[in-house]
Amino acid sequence: MRIRRRQHDDLSTYRECHDCGLVQQVPDLPDGEVAVCGRCDAILRRANVKGIPIARACVTVAALLFTFALISPFVDLHVLGRYTTSTLFTGPKELGQRGMAALAVVVFMTLIAMPALKITLLLMVLWGMMSPRPSKFLPWIYGWYGFVSPWAMVEVFLLGAFIAYTRLRAMAAVSVGPCIIALFGVMLLLVAIDATLDREAIWRTLQAKGARLSRKDMQTEEAEGWHHILGCHACYLVSRARDGESCRRCGHHLHFRKRGSLGRTWALLIGATLLYIPANVLPVMTVLRLGKGGPTTIMNGVVELAEAHLYPLAGLVLLASVVVPMIKLVSMVMMLVLTHRKSDYHLKHRAKLYRFVHAIGRWSMIDIFMLATLVGVVRLGFLSTVLPGMGAMAFCGVVLITMVATDMFDPRLMWDAAEERAARDDRVITAVRKAEST
Repeated sequence: MRIRRRQHDDLSTYRECHDCGLVQQVPDLPDGEVAVCGRCDAILRRANVKGIPIARACVTVAALLFTFALISPFVDLHVLGRYTTSTLFTGPKELGQRGMAALAVVVFMTLIAMPALKITLLLMVLWGMMSPRPSKFLPWIYGWYGFVSPWAMVEVFLLGAFIAYTRLRAMAAVSVGPCIIALFGVMLLLVAIDATLDREAIWRTLQAKGARLSRKDMQTEEAEGWHHILGCHACYLVSRARDGESCRRCGHHLHFRKRGSLGRTWALLIGATLLYIPANVLPVMTVLRLGKGGPTTIMNGVVELAEAHLYPLAGLVLLASVVVPMIKLVSMVMMLVLTHRKSDYHLKHRAKLYRFVHAIGRWSMIDIFMLATLVGVVRLGFLSTVLPGMGAMAFCGVVLITMVATDMFDPRLMWDAAEERAARDDRVITAVRKAEST
């Protein structure tokens, strides 16, 4: 969208919907109210100014609990007089020592590094904003919160660890360490923060206290004349700027649409599809007891859980490891094809489907975390050992690539393409009518 700047124009109360691209006014809301997009029903803001002090206390407790979880025992295993203990670092360490360095890095980043970074960002912002003059870099730092948050997978790990625990009980005597309790507390606190935190209130507080990286020279802006109206993906501020300029509130780069979105998404989805077959055919792990055992695929794991009468867990693993990746691949391909065809078919439902696909992708990491737990805990040599398989590498690649592909796809292009086709059809109809009248 391009407009001529007028002196009385004020975009401070406007927001661009990141799911459909509609720029709309979002008024001040009382606590508890929710603003939704008038075109695709995406949530634009959840007002909860009074929840900021609560979030500050929650993230402080979460930081203490997470630190305790990192240094406390995770799971203890007893088999025929042999004893092993593990921490959160043991799984990634064992994966690296068994030739799965890439898998070890992924587990370490999503289980330890990203949750620690997420908590650190929140601590810096929620406590830093209390200062009369916050650091000028605080908005830029907070702008990364939305990008880091999906990759912090404490809750996914806990579910994977629970499934691993059900398998460990059949192998040996298992005792859960205080690390699990601390992680469970961290999960509850982070989920509560994500569900209630009013990000717009934080941005407004930082802006009111002058914690901005840059301020545009208004005289220069007047002289430039024409501008795009661009919505910032980090702080949601709508402003007049050129593509590639920095947001005046948070300092992150502004883009009218994600560059190369369709081509990059296609390339990622093709790669994920090629990995999906070996991920389900190759063994994800090999369980050895007294030197005997065999490889296990994802479906073998589902069958074992079902044979142990753990039907809810079997259904969960089947859903997260087989069904969800397939749903993501099929849904993303459908959205890409319809966008290329400039179709307006069920645009609103497609926007909801995109939000659903974006939300569920990370839960497919359950199998990877289950494997990391088993490899880290079962280290008894000839008595009992769990070895990772190449199927785990392929499956982890499917999960990560589809998550990146979902982030790379710009859902606003679906609406742009449909509007472009509608405008073209209107021009054709107008030309035909004009020709008929003459």
